[in-house]
Amino acid sequence: RVIAINWAVVAVALSLVDLRRAFRPVGGLQPLRLLPAALVDDLVFYGVHRTMHGVPWLFRHVHAVHHAAALKPWGSMVAHPVELLLQGGGALLGAYAAGMNWATLTWWLALRQAHGVWDHAGDPHHERHHRHLSGNYASMLVPLIDGAAGTKLI
Repeated sequence: RVIAINWAVVAVALSLVDLRRAFRPVGGLQPLRLLPAALVDDLVFYGVHRTMHGVPWLFRHVHAVHHAAALKPWGSMVAHPVELLLQGGGALLGAYAAGMNWATLTWWLALRQAHGVWDHAGDPHHERHHRHLSGNYASMLVPLIDGAAGTKLI
């Protein structure tokens, strides 16, 4: 049910934003733009994720939806719609900051979804986060971002 609601929220949000105006519609894949996009995206993800754990109301009413789901591959898709928009916004902001074209954006968003599934299919960093309900707040760059912030769980 949560996943269906989230897809509806995403559909409404995307209908309000003309992504083709923000991202160049022509050109082939730009793999070198993935790294800066990942850095911007994960810095936003880290900030949103850490805030949701640090503010009790946000954890109870927003982020707890995700932690209530079993740590299974598709558990990455279970999130409160507000969390989905905030963290999905990081992926779009990273892509925009990196200057991606439409083709690269499409692959980037697919890679982000695949990474979320991978995280919930047995990634040790994310398993520790779900077990301790703290630390390892970054998504893709846990050793880099959480390491620098002092929140990396070993």
